[in-house]
Amino acid sequence: MLLYISSNENIGIFDFLSNEHGMVIKNLSGSFSLNQFVIHDMRSLNHYSYFAIDLKALKDTEDEIIEAIIAFKSMFSSRVILYIEDIKNNERLIEQLIEHGIYNIISADTVDDLKEEIQRTISDIGISKRDIKLKLNKTYGTENCYIPEYYFENKDIKIAVTGVSHKVGTTTIAMNLCNYLAGIGASVCYIEANNNGHIQKLPSVYLGMTVKSDCIIYNGVKYLSLNSHSDEEYHFVIYDMGVIERKTIKAIKNNFDVSITCATAKPYEIGAYDKAIDLLDDVRVHTIFSFVQDNAKTKLQEQYGNVLFSEYTPDLFDSEKNKDIWDQILDKYITKNTI
Repeated sequence: MLLYISSNENIGIFDFLSNEHGMVIKNLSGSFSLNQFVIHDMRSLNHYSYFAIDLKALKDTEDEIIEAIIAFKSMFSSRVILYIEDIKNNERLIEQLIEHGIYNIISADTVDDLKEEIQRTISDIGISKRDIKLKLNKTYGTENCYIPEYYFENKDIKIAVTGVSHKVGTTTIAMNLCNYLAGIGASVCYIEANNNGHIQKLPSVYLGMTVKSDCIIYNGVKYLSLNSHSDEEYHFVIYDMGVIERKTIKAIKNNFDVSITCATAKPYEIGAYDKAIDLLDDVRVHTIFSFVQDNAKTKLQEQYGNVLFSEYTPDLFDSEKNKDIWDQILDKYITKNTI
């Protein structure tokens, strides 16, 4: 279901979704205070998967719009879509929306292009941060909106993330990697290829997650269990394999393009890494040690070679802390340019 609050001029732009996709559309037209609308209609808003807003229909200031959207996101999981016809004169508002994770901004000035943009907003992943930033670059010129641009020449790059034992940060590392890739514009999927069942517990804690029958979508990443099905094509597919075992070694060797092994280095933990090395034998892996003090890093590198060290990241969805590690591991698959 999609709720659309609209100016009288733009009331019909989402109607094709009803005919072509069978989506239930509710249109409300007129002039609105978004703050008041969110507060007074709080109960009814919970039923909608998408909340579309025509900027022309709002009488709020820019700051009031941002406040209302932040409040809405804190209470509901519906995807917010903004229709902003005059994108050139709303640069500050759009930058604030992007800062708060609102990327589904449509602005095309032809019927066909607008229809294409709308269809992207209701796709599983939606419009990415990279895509809306690139649109701003073209609109304002690079001097006003400078961002790195990344190119992904390959698709379906499979990455295995394993841990040498439980509680070494394997799932956090895998999810951080997914969010880093999504943040630079890649299409990415996380697959929980273990029996922990962690992803099913996430929506009860993290607001804003879109939950479908067999997947969860959040911040541009699609989260699937091993038995889920997806027909989409991704640049990267991250498999959280759990604790490394003999039966997973063959799969890692034959089916994956990149392998990452997570470890810790306290005296009573390092033995698990030694056992994992023996299991992996000639399989090339990137080792990431977590929770290591600076004065112990040199010793580990002398003993084990080119191992990597993660920054402390308690946030499952952090995309920035370990970007240098991700750039190093995935250098072969990511081309970076500046525009």
